[in-house]
Amino acid sequence: MAVFVHLYYWDTVDHYFEYIRKIPNVIDIYISVSVESMRKSVEEKAISYGLDYCKVIGKENRGRDISALLVAYREIMQKYEYACFLHDKKAKGNGDFLFKKNWIVSMWENMVCTEDYIYNVRDIFDGYPELGILAVPEPFDEKVNTAFDNSWGKNFALTVKLAKQLNLNCRMDEQIPPLTLGTIFWCRTSALKKLLDYPWKYEDFPEEPVPNDGTINHAVERIFAYVAQDAGYKTGTVRTVPCAERQILFMQDALRISFFHMEKLGIGNFNTAVHYEKRKEECRAFFQKFDDVYLYGAGVYGRKSLQLLDTMGLRPKGFIVSHKGTDCPEVNGFQVWDLEEVELNERTGVIIAVSITHIDAVIEALRKKVFQNYMWIMDD
Repeated sequence: MAVFVHLYYWDTVDHYFEYIRKIPNVIDIYISVSVESMRKSVEEKAISYGLDYCKVIGKENRGRDISALLVAYREIMQKYEYACFLHDKKAKGNGDFLFKKNWIVSMWENMVCTEDYIYNVRDIFDGYPELGILAVPEPFDEKVNTAFDNSWGKNFALTVKLAKQLNLNCRMDEQIPPLTLGTIFWCRTSALKKLLDYPWKYEDFPEEPVPNDGTINHAVERIFAYVAQDAGYKTGTVRTVPCAERQILFMQDALRISFFHMEKLGIGNFNTAVHYEKRKEECRAFFQKFDDVYLYGAGVYGRKSLQLLDTMGLRPKGFIVSHKGTDCPEVNGFQVWDLEEVELNERTGVIIAVSITHIDAVIEALRKKVFQNYMWIMDD
């Protein structure tokens, strides 16, 4: 086993050495630096932490952590069965500070938080020979959507191009987000053989300042799981219990708030959200097929269905109910009819908008009228 680190920012070196010193001394440690003047200082820092066995390696100031991994460490890393890659990071401004701070903690805590944790990672690899990579979970923050969107950014086409360049046989889909972000991971080095065997040069990577998106660096960041897949390995994520607790609580709160607002659009559960585009196509096709479309059910599900249709620009003729009371002539400006008041024919369509426990009864009522032009869009 070996841990490979790239450090660029001198003013935060002490922070990262607090993690590096937790690595068991039976595991080799390599630290790359981009500025030669920093090399001696890092060596002295390692000695001051009792880590005189660390090997400090110089690299060109180009390509950042990606060139450290693929140029400076490319041959060395393949001498080991298991390897961890880590790098420093720094906020670009006050608005970025809290997110970067949390992201740094997530990256380093979930890789090398304690000696026992590192041995647990090794045991996972030993116990699951099909596992090639253990990455960190996506960053999450009140102002950052990385954990919620597909995180390709401008990089899907670049990553596909890189996969062809590496001659990978893997499945890539722009609708499925990449599993690795941040270039922080533990790996079985054989899982990354095609990436590490490629004859990378510093000139392959952009000079400073590196754009925030859309470069070979960003494609490499997203390619690791696909390289592992090509080699016959799986990719997973690993995290500490405190990190998992924080993430679960954050995600629960984020989902609660999100669904509170999505309720206004008629999206009341995860299944409706996942299948929204498919439902939209089905509803538009249904409205095009019939002259008059009614919502069957004027309760909670009827109102949600109406909201959902409104987001699609579709307007039903009104609501149908099995037994209309005298106190409900309309809902949200749409008339409510009793089933017996509506003429159901071949040019009429009905969208069932009741809970799943009442769907069978509604279908039976429609079949008694020899009517089968119906569908439903809401789920419990």
